[in-house]
Amino acid sequence: MSFHAYGPRVCVLKFCVGELKCECFSVYFPTSWDTDVEVEGMYETLQLLLDNCRANGAIPIIGGDFNASIGSLLDGEDDGLLGSWGVGQRSGRGRWFVQWILSNGLRVASRQKIADTAESWTCRRLSDGMFVQIDFILSDVRISVESNWNDFMISLGIDHRCVHCRLALRTRRRRKQLQQHGMKHWKPHMDEQGQPSMFHEAVTKSMAGRTMRNFSDFESVLVSAGRAGGTCVRKRHKFKESRELHTLRLDRRCARTVEDRKRLTFLIQLRHKQELRAWKTWKVNTILPCKTSWKHLPGIQAASHRIVSQQPEPNEFADMLEELFAGDPGGDLLPTH
Repeated sequence: MSFHAYGPRVCVLKFCVGELKCECFSVYFPTSWDTDVEVEGMYETLQLLLDNCRANGAIPIIGGDFNASIGSLLDGEDDGLLGSWGVGQRSGRGRWFVQWILSNGLRVASRQKIADTAESWTCRRLSDGMFVQIDFILSDVRISVESNWNDFMISLGIDHRCVHCRLALRTRRRRKQLQQHGMKHWKPHMDEQGQPSMFHEAVTKSMAGRTMRNFSDFESVLVSAGRAGGTCVRKRHKFKESRELHTLRLDRRCARTVEDRKRLTFLIQLRHKQELRAWKTWKVNTILPCKTSWKHLPGIQAASHRIVSQQPEPNEFADMLEELFAGDPGGDLLPTH
């Protein structure tokens, strides 16, 4: 579990439930007194975080004060995505909000309810005393909504109510497939005296009162004894990045500006290519002296990477043009007859 604040308006809580990764974002959008430029910048930041969340294989959940009213559904809109439990009229930024929700394949989880819409309000405007719904919880479409409600359970000031959602995700349980082991790569467990006593006992117990008719029976006894008193260790050729490269990836996730992300992306790609090349060279040099290990050469798979061209120096092209067109070129440029 980890927490990170990207600024005064957005933060994220990352956690795992088994093999399932989730990222919960809390947002506070600019108010109606702020300009549309600030709202657009907020959407760009949230879009960047959402894309990064899905790229990491996590399920996004977004909640907070969006300062936008969806109101009642319009003709042709899907209540399974936008929900029908709402109050008020759709504002200009509400139309902007709806368009962003649908374009990113999200669902308004806090509006998925069939009940009195008068109780769906989340904010009472101090200016005119109107009850509006501007606080929402968004979720991935794979998540189902079991229940939702609004109350004053958490003190959010005198004008806002707390929004609750109970979400559920149905996952398929994967059946563990039994790995088929052969006669190779077995390593027995050693006791305190350094002897494979568990393996010997398993072999003796399996052969007691059993007639070996062929080699297949004897192989099955050895494999079953190996599972009981040892492990099958297979050589795997897998590239592992360095700690410095891992640190660069973490810095890119926390980068706040586009320029920093581009710079770190270039450094990551260049460093990954260098480390991968060095690892393959070392691995091949390790395998070549031993002829019996040549069969492992095809197992060295190249990790996915893109070819990165070397970045030119700043103003290199401008300096080249200035040097090219400056002064007398030193010859007659007129054509000769």
